[in-house]
Amino acid sequence: MKTKTKKIYSTILIMISFALFLLLETELTLNKTESIRMIQWGIKFCIGLISVLLSIPMLLKEKNRKQSVLSIVLFFFLLGDTSINLSFLAGGILFSIGHILLLVCLLYKSRPVKGILIVFGITYLVFLTLNLCFLNKNGVLLTAGFLIYSLIISLLEAISIRFNNQIRIGVLLFVLSDFMLMLNIGLGNSLMFGHFARFIYYSSVMVLATAKLECNDNRDIWGVT
Repeated sequence: MKTKTKKIYSTILIMISFALFLLLETELTLNKTESIRMIQWGIKFCIGLISVLLSIPMLLKEKNRKQSVLSIVLFFFLLGDTSINLSFLAGGILFSIGHILLLVCLLYKSRPVKGILIVFGITYLVFLTLNLCFLNKNGVLLTAGFLIYSLIISLLEAISIRFNNQIRIGVLLFVLSDFMLMLNIGLGNSLMFGHFARFIYYSSVMVLATAKLECNDNRDIWGVT
């Protein structure tokens, strides 16, 4: 079996495992106690730790700074995911640090081609519209925070189009999970919707964890230079 095929099968298997984890977590949430909260925290920590460990083989293979940054980013995502239920602000800051590190890494030696500007404009417009729709419910402060955060992830989505398909897919899933999180908060925190958003997030970190941080020259997805 080819290495690429093995990687695909491994990623699918991991995603199925996480789906089962989330089903378990859903059941636990219905009967939440302090012990149950600790179990849920442990599940989150294990998933985050697996993503960091999965990034190590590619790091050892490539042995470059960008691949090292990707492993560090996954570690910040682990910290953000395990702390966000204790403090939404602290978790959001840790996630933002991870996003910014990844963004700086992808921006290195990049230039603003048309495709990147178009993707950034469309992505941020979607997030802007979403957050303004819930302005009265979320309040000015939370909406402003979300819009700043949206600026970072929109840039991340835009610049990712210069990279290989696995990076593009991983970043896209991450942006989608953030969109669903903001939508869920605006709608009043639906339990099942929140778990579905989390599954997409876990899928994104697994895709990124096994990815090679490789730029496709100076071309974007439409071949514009």
